[in-house]
Amino acid sequence: MKMLFCFLLLSMVVKLQAQEHSVNQLKLQVSGVEFSRFRSFGGLHNLGIDEIRHLPTSSSLMGLDLSGHTRTAYWIDNRARGIHGAVNFDLKRSNGATVWGNPTLRVGMSYNRFSSGFSVYNRFNSTLVDSIAYSNQGSTVYFPVDSISYSHHQFGIMGQRLRLNTAFLLRTDQSKRWSFYAGIGLGFGASFGTFLTHESMTGYGYSAQTPHDFPSLQSLLPPGSAIKDFRKYPSRPIYDLSLSFPMGFDFRLGSCDNLWRHVYWFGEVSPVFSLTKYAGAQPLGSFGFSSSTGLRIKFKDL
Repeated sequence: MKMLFCFLLLSMVVKLQAQEHSVNQLKLQVSGVEFSRFRSFGGLHNLGIDEIRHLPTSSSLMGLDLSGHTRTAYWIDNRARGIHGAVNFDLKRSNGATVWGNPTLRVGMSYNRFSSGFSVYNRFNSTLVDSIAYSNQGSTVYFPVDSISYSHHQFGIMGQRLRLNTAFLLRTDQSKRWSFYAGIGLGFGASFGTFLTHESMTGYGYSAQTPHDFPSLQSLLPPGSAIKDFRKYPSRPIYDLSLSFPMGFDFRLGSCDNLWRHVYWFGEVSPVFSLTKYAGAQPLGSFGFSSSTGLRIKFKDL
């Protein structure tokens, strides 16, 4: 009899512990969807001509001679704009109780068009070839005349990009009119419909070496000439991996128990560290920012 009582007591303890474990168990629950528009600002990529030649799918640039040119780099004008959609998953306990920080897993896709520049090559040559006479009040002054030749080549990339984005976010109390969040995110992007752009300008002219406060003599010199050209070459895809730190706010549009109570207007900014892989080049790191604004619909508790 005593053994039977102990067995029943032990069974009850095990059952209570199992129930408590089941209640405290964490689970992911679909909590809503969101749609937004975003802008991104890029970083600094300085590709050499040997790396640039590997970008097109054809050998279009193999015969381009840039000897004597100086390479410069500049901040990418990467003001890409796009759209983003995501599904939110709340981390909750099995009994529906919230977890500290109201953690949310956000999984989404984004699309944008982009146009960026990454390398400029310049050459400027000046050679003394003649002199020009200038007469004023009976006196004649001779100024040297230079023959000038120049060459400018600017390379860039343009196309479309799809990106898979994930983020783990911690939020303040979402039942209030205003709430805030912050977290960490990872993204993987790939371009398609990608083109290498090549803008060039070559020319020559003449310039008189006159003092700064002296009248211009340019109209007395032979005319120069300039040739401009712009071409696009189909390019291989570009891949990038990003680490971001999103932070933002939510504003609940309604306060009554109706549809608008579950709709939020949100704004978000995020510093982004990216690792970009161009064909024929080592991965290049960069730092930038992104910002977005949109609507988030939070489902009623299931």
